[in-house]
Amino acid sequence: FQFIITPLLIALALAYLFHPVADFLQRKLRFKWGLAVAVIYLILLFLLLSLLTVGGIGLVQQIQSLVIIVQDALRQLPELIANVSGQVYQFGPFKIDFSALDLQDLSGEILGMVQPLLSRTGNLLGTVAGSAAGFLGWTLFVLVVSYFVLAESKGLRNRMINVDVPGYAYDVARLSRELGR
Repeated sequence: FQFIITPLLIALALAYLFHPVADFLQRKLRFKWGLAVAVIYLILLFLLLSLLTVGGIGLVQQIQSLVIIVQDALRQLPELIANVSGQVYQFGPFKIDFSALDLQDLSGEILGMVQPLLSRTGNLLGTVAGSAAGFLGWTLFVLVVSYFVLAESKGLRNRMINVDVPGYAYDVARLSRELGR
């Protein structure tokens, strides 16, 4: 259960933070408690889905642009090497003669190194997609737990987290009171 403790604590903190907003909706706008909580979480869910959609579209566009740039660079590499191989460059007193070098073998080696890298891109994208799905799952878990904690409290802050540790009831009550301030 070690990996579930952090999302549960985040869910409790989220419910605690949304309590004043739900209380405001209940008192000022005369919403019922359940409706106030539902409105808050529907707005939060809408915002989260909107941000994920915008971010996902941007990410897909960036990946597509990267693939196009790499493909164009690989297509133009033999032509670039052919242009460079016949040239002689002079930098001050130094002269570099590429005409004596066989750069076609170099282009073959470069393509040989780049192709396995490109084949691993699919694995990388799969890992990223799996991580994103895991993140969305935990986010949904946190939202559902915090929704039910807040909805079942019926507007009473002391009903949100009910901890009963024998021998420490006074300490827990005092800690709750102090944190509430």
